[in-house]
Amino acid sequence: MSSWFPICQDESGGWRLDIVALLAVTGDSFIGEHAQALTSSTLCLLPRIMPAPHALLQPRRPTSLPAEGAKVTSVYGDTVLDSVPFFANIIHPIDQLRPFSFRQPGNDPENGESQLKPIRRQPTIAEKYADMVSNAPQLPLRRTLTPEVHVLLNNTPKRYAIPPALYSPLQILSVFSFLMSIGLIIAGIIWKDGTAVVAVCLLSLSTSVIGYAAWWSPLLMARPARSGQALPGDVIIRSRESAVLLIKCKEEIARELYAGLEECHYVSTGAKYRIFMTLGAILMMPSVILLGNCTFRMQLLVGAFYLFLNVAYWVVGMLPLRYSWDLSRYMVQDITPADAESAYFAAGPDPYEGVPTLARTLCGPQNSPVFAVHPRT
Repeated sequence: MSSWFPICQDESGGWRLDIVALLAVTGDSFIGEHAQALTSSTLCLLPRIMPAPHALLQPRRPTSLPAEGAKVTSVYGDTVLDSVPFFANIIHPIDQLRPFSFRQPGNDPENGESQLKPIRRQPTIAEKYADMVSNAPQLPLRRTLTPEVHVLLNNTPKRYAIPPALYSPLQILSVFSFLMSIGLIIAGIIWKDGTAVVAVCLLSLSTSVIGYAAWWSPLLMARPARSGQALPGDVIIRSRESAVLLIKCKEEIARELYAGLEECHYVSTGAKYRIFMTLGAILMMPSVILLGNCTFRMQLLVGAFYLFLNVAYWVVGMLPLRYSWDLSRYMVQDITPADAESAYFAAGPDPYEGVPTLARTLCGPQNSPVFAVHPRT
């Protein structure tokens, strides 16, 4: 029976881990799922080992964030949309609503409207960039009618950038993999494995280059400063399963989260992006070849590290997206009336009138939930 398996780790018939090089380029689905949150943080520039860093590179990058299909209607306006924006869907996930249910999230106890909460931390690079662009000094010019018309039509005041959560699992994984990469380099030096040292250095450097090429920040739409008196920004959302969501909020929040366009501001654009993308791919190719020529101990260590990272990213992928983004700017309260929380239950034994329907959800107070967003005290 002992002859069925290798019994040593030498060159003649022993265990070989040359296949460990494939672990460096596997895990595309895990990394692709976290690509947006990973590349929106400055920690994407850390030189570190990461499974399948090439999954962060895309020939055509999206100009907006993914949205969830649902009907979004402004209560006091004429805005009608066919999708719920990315961050609004994180705050109250549409796919978690029961069919024909009613929810009403967030209002301020005093005025019944959602408000903004100041972020209690240092501004991020993306926020500083947004402030710099929107508040840039201008030379004094002779006052004419043209600037007034331009301000009226295209005024874009300070735009907020939603940063990644500071202590999110992805941030912790990035720092941990950076420290482990340093540990692998030290282990290669101690064991005098120059091939492993060069391979880990090239892989770590390629991750930094690819991270810089994919670095971006999400910018929210802001309400023009000179657009008259603002109406309440209450919004009604109807999911595909006929669940109804009533959001009580001000127009600023409605413009940022529901009716506005979430733009993706990329640091590298055009030819600059393609140059860094090519450079990252060039650095990664020889490093994968070098990994297959490391000593047995280094291959075992690198393989175990890659297996751990793949499992870790898979586990993080099961967590809600709210753990990855810093949405402390908004506070959401569930103010759904008590008699509306059971809208999706049968109202009686009648098989026709007692079953949950959209008409019941819309016509009765027991069929619609209410949410509100206001600042934390």
